[in-house]
Amino acid sequence: PEGDMFCSHHVWTRDGLLFLAGGTIYDETANSAGVYAPNGSKLVYLWDPSDWANSSAEYGWYRRDDLAQARYYPTVTVGEERVINGKPEQGFFVTGGLEHWPTYPAMPDTYEVYRTVDGDPRLTDYDKFGSAGRLYDGPVFPGTTFEGRFNWYPRMFLLSDGRLGMGGMSILGARTTNLHDFSTKATPWDNNYGVVQGMSNQSWFHYDSAVLLPIDLTAASVTSDWMLRIGGGLALHPDYFSTTMAPIPSNILAYSRFSGATSGASHAWQVASPLLADPRMHPDGVLLANGDILVLGGDKALATPTTPPVRVNYGEIIDGSNLS
Repeated sequence: PEGDMFCSHHVWTRDGLLFLAGGTIYDETANSAGVYAPNGSKLVYLWDPSDWANSSAEYGWYRRDDLAQARYYPTVTVGEERVINGKPEQGFFVTGGLEHWPTYPAMPDTYEVYRTVDGDPRLTDYDKFGSAGRLYDGPVFPGTTFEGRFNWYPRMFLLSDGRLGMGGMSILGARTTNLHDFSTKATPWDNNYGVVQGMSNQSWFHYDSAVLLPIDLTAASVTSDWMLRIGGGLALHPDYFSTTMAPIPSNILAYSRFSGATSGASHAWQVASPLLADPRMHPDGVLLANGDILVLGGDKALATPTTPPVRVNYGEIIDGSNLS
């Protein structure tokens, strides 16, 4: 395919295709440090594995309409499948990311929607009803100067009631106040999730990971959409410092309940016990079939001008039934 897929994000569709959005383009001239700065791209692809050996079909890579906004490190979330005019339709939310590196930390606090149309999973069309044509507004966190940017990889999840919930690098969390409706404009956000226990709203978790924990849909009353945030490098948000400040790898696990009609204390991010065995920045968290969480990779010490980073070269299992 065209373009550089580095720092894009992708998800599998229910039809077994790979939906990919965002990525990287580089400045055509080097900056004063001799670096060709990376920027977000507008690439959107569907990959059909059944055509992987078909050169006349670009080996299965089908280019789609570009994103409305360039995005480096976005999060792509699979939406609900609906039946429109008797045909199945599936939505994909493309959220956050970095648009232009030289203007960092200015990041698009927006998301946009793609969807399959006409019952054909290869045909995608952007949602034309977003504010500003195709863009939906992100949350605004009260009491912060950075206005709750999604940041890169905002870790957006589809909750059990159809709302969107965010647990990414921002120290706060957010949830849409009602179900997303493709036919309306910007969806309001419920921002009252508080900071992570013991932290300041000037902090953020650089390159953390997150998982949405499973719930028992057979229970008489389904009240829990628990989200778990994993590791990351703890640092002040870039809006609060003018010089480079290296984040400190963290072993923090923090969880919050995203379900329920109201927000408040019951939704505050709590630090889980036990913590990770080692600090991990850049980890990956995977929800296993039995409800446990597998944590892989990451750095427990960052590189310096004279030393390489210290990698965490083993996995760790978190008992999903024992978080407290």
